[in-house]
Amino acid sequence: GVSLSLGAIWRADMYQLGLTLNNINEPEFDYGPVGTNCDGLSGTSQNNCFQAQAFIADGRIDGTETHKMRAYGTLDASVWLKPNLMLGTSFDIGEHEDFVGDDYQWMSVAAFYQPEFWAIPGVRVGYKQNQIGSELSSATFGFSLFRNINFDFEYGLDTTEVDGDSAPRNIAFNIGFEEHF
Repeated sequence: GVSLSLGAIWRADMYQLGLTLNNINEPEFDYGPVGTNCDGLSGTSQNNCFQAQAFIADGRIDGTETHKMRAYGTLDASVWLKPNLMLGTSFDIGEHEDFVGDDYQWMSVAAFYQPEFWAIPGVRVGYKQNQIGSELSSATFGFSLFRNINFDFEYGLDTTEVDGDSAPRNIAFNIGFEEHF
């Protein structure tokens, strides 16, 4: 399946407003069957297969599922405090579910500074939080080189225990390229 989204931005001298309609075609994705042909597997895969069969028999999971990406909107607003300093926020209108059934409705705030000289990196910092479900939150940091190459990092502020040690619930790293025309 393919998800289609459509967005629009209203830009004025010192602010901009945006609206994105995500998953407007509400695509569906079929999962492969689980809990079948367990005898042909071995080790952990076989154990997982038998456990899936037990969950299917108990009615806790469906042996064949389809995930439907629900349509939702995202509102964005930004204001320039100075020609090179911007504050922005975004908020998902309505909740949506990911492929493993977790509910999301993101809210974020961020600040961005872009020096006038193109060779000096632009810097951005932010905070985002899931307003429903897990209510996870993250701090974000990024920088742009030559106004075309973006590096972004996200560090979860919520922790979990892994082998007796505390670890963040999420970490992300992205590299992006953009072209101005």
